[in-house]
This record gives sequence, structure tokens and C-alpha cells, in this order.
Amino acid sequence: MKRPEFERKFRTPFVPVVPLMELDFPSTLLSSLPPITWIRFIVWMIIGLVIYVFYGKRKSNLAENSGNVQQKEAS
Repeated sequence: MKRPEFERKFRTPFVPVVPLMELDFPSTLLSSLPPITWIRFIVWMIIGLVIYVFYGKRKSNLAENSGNVQQKEAS
């Protein structure tokens, strides 16, 4: 919610410079990681996504509810 009439006690210093630095520093750190780290990250990300998708498919309340609606419509 925006309220321009309120007094702002804190203002970010050097507004265009600070956000750009906040993007630059992590990018520099990430680009300096060895390739094996990126490979491990991608492999673990894929494993996590596969577990998430298959677990979510079986345990989803939303999927169960939509299945019940489809069964009732077919009856």
C-alpha cells in the first residue's frame, strides 16, 4: 500500500548504485564456482524436481478434489 503522506524514516542510499552492486557481487561469486559445483547443483535440482512432481501427484489435495468432481460429472 502506498501512502505518500507518511514520513519515511529510512531511505536507501545511492539508489541506482546499491541495487546494481547487489546484483553484481553474487553474480561474480557464482561465476567463480568450479564447473563440478554447477554439475552437482543441476543433478540435485533434477532429483529434487522429480521427487517433488511424483510426490505431489500422489499427495495433492487439489488433484483428489478435481478427480472427485470429474467422477461425479460422469455419473
